[in-house]
Amino acid sequence: MSLSPREKEVLDLVASGLDDDLIADVLSVSPHTVNSYMRRIFNKFGTNNRRTAIALASQHDIKITLYRLHVTPITSD
Repeated sequence: MSLSPREKEVLDLVASGLDDDLIADVLSVSPHTVNSYMRRIFNKFGTNNRRTAIALASQHDIKITLYRLHVTPITSD
């Protein structure tokens, strides 16, 4: 079982607690593109659950990298 580099990156960000909109911002893609990557990941692991996909990746010796991201809110003056 293997993931493409981008699929791995998306799964790492999911495991780090980011939602599709934040992942899209981090990767400079649309949320639809993130959703497409997630569907491919789900298909590879035979699941439709994010936590299960993360667990199965670990079981297949795919090292999950967790990120701590600092998000600065944008305020209007």
